[in-house]
Amino acid sequence: MPQFDTFTFLSQLFWVLACFFLLYLSLTYYILPALAVILKVRKRKLNDQIQKTNAITTNSIMQIINTSIQTILNTNIEQVVTKINNKNSIKNKLLNCTNTLELLNLCNKNIKNNVIKNTFVLKSSNF
Repeated sequence: MPQFDTFTFLSQLFWVLACFFLLYLSLTYYILPALAVILKVRKRKLNDQIQKTNAITTNSIMQIINTSIQTILNTNIEQVVTKINNKNSIKNKLLNCTNTLELLNLCNKNIKNNVIKNTFVLKSSNF
């Protein structure tokens, strides 16, 4: 069998060890450090991109929340102001009444309007 030939056995062993040693040195000092540098740079770039996108999404989410809160507050403030104005107008009308007959007519109108509004709400909620 040729692999057990003692005449070529030492030369084959020498070349196997020499090739293994050269491969080991080239991997240790050239290839693996270059790969490590590439992986570190890649990881750093990915972390930077992730931080930038997180900052952008956080800022955009905060802007959306702020605008929605602002619109909600503005609409609620407008509704409160209109209700106060309506109440003030009714109060002024009541104060301007000169006799009891005008006062009764004004109260009847307001009561009728409220009843109509409430019945409309009740009818529309039944559907």
